Amino acid sequence: MAIDTKLPKCATWFYVHQFIPERAVTSNLISPLMLLAFRLMCSLYATASVIENLTAIKGLFFAYFTNLSYCGLAGYFWVKFIISLVAKVSLVFSWTAN
Repeated sequence: MAIDTKLPKCATWFYVHQFIPERAVTSNLISPLMLLAFRLMCSLYATASVIENLTAIKGLFFAYFTNLSYCGLAGYFWVKFIISLVAKVSLVFSWTAN
């Protein structure tokens, strides 16, 4: 019995059948190096804001959902920066190896 690999009709509504993973991690507006620098600036700013709020509010920092969300946002930007950095470094080394 063959397995049906056809996508459902709703997948074409959202263009899931045309998904290209490489385009999901790049930008059409700015270069990858500028995107790397932007992510670094955002992650540094978010981390500095979290540290400043931790020292200002002291015991009530985790009592507010906004602060928890900002911690998550800072973590997201750090992870995206590290992933972009690793991708950029591996791309540079793959070009120099040839």
